[in-house]
Amino acid sequence: MPTVSIGSDDYTAYGDLDAANTYLNASTTADAWREADDDTKGRALVSATRWIDEQSWVDDYSTFDLRVANPAFVNACFELAAQLVDDADFRTTFGQVQQKRIKAGSVEIENFRGTSVQSDTVFPSNVMLLIGQYLAGSEPAFAGAITFGTCRETTLDEGYGFNRGIF
Repeated sequence: MPTVSIGSDDYTAYGDLDAANTYLNASTTADAWREADDDTKGRALVSATRWIDEQSWVDDYSTFDLRVANPAFVNACFELAAQLVDDADFRTTFGQVQQKRIKAGSVEIENFRGTSVQSDTVFPSNVMLLIGQYLAGSEPAFAGAITFGTCRETTLDEGYGFNRGIF
């Protein structure tokens, strides 16, 4: 089980600091991660792990041990950690409408919901692409498709369900 050391304490995480550094050193969006000290990175990994663990997962991934064995969860943790290092308030501001109202002359647009899929998911889109298909049905659906013909059978070629994304 991977651990992260912060000061003299060890915490469980989806990946250790060395693995996170290796993964994020190849990322074009992880400049803040590369500049951060090890304690800040460790805190971000623990926070990302907790964020992932707070969600409801399908039975095949219902425990930490089942999730940590899947590289998608490990990579998702690293992606979340990098975003948390870049913006410590990211989790609390994630999905909020950035622009509620736009007006130019007599033309006006007012949003009553978020302006993107981000406001309807528990994770940012890059993380949803990695692990969104494993979320349990009690969470908001990221993407699902179903269509019926006259015989009430799905006409989709692929078996897209409500917890398997279309990406």
